[in-house]
Amino acid sequence: MKLLVAKLEKERLAKTERPSKKAPKAKGVSRAARREVFERDGMQCTFVDEHGHRCTATGFLELDHKHARARGGSDDPKNLRVLCRAHNLWLAKQEYGAEHVEEQIHVRQRTSQWKTAAVALKNLGFREPDVKTAIGELKERHRDGDVSLEDVVRDAILLLT
Repeated sequence: MKLLVAKLEKERLAKTERPSKKAPKAKGVSRAARREVFERDGMQCTFVDEHGHRCTATGFLELDHKHARARGGSDDPKNLRVLCRAHNLWLAKQEYGAEHVEEQIHVRQRTSQWKTAAVALKNLGFREPDVKTAIGELKERHRDGDVSLEDVVRDAILLLT
């Protein structure tokens, strides 16, 4: 159990034995900023309701930008806070509108589905270039409608064999 907790802390909270002070190379929140914010906010959702009660959630925590990155906010720890998934979603709907948020969730799920299918096919032993070709062809076929992960993998296997 201790190993699982350590693995999850490393993945989700960027905890490490020897934290690096190097600047991040990729766009987004750095691991150092992530560590700082989770430590500062006490590993708990920071949402406070109109009565002054702080959310007690300690699971499904996410980083949120106080001033949205899409609207010019930075990835600096001062602009970040820890929120539970429910409050992060609620605040996003307040900021951008429920319809926009739901559409973005749907787009992300579709993208994730294609990536998951590609990983599954590679794990089955298919070569990466062949998997990319098959997935690309299936994306074209299913551009209009939704398709399940199972259907994607099945159709890809048919193309690859």
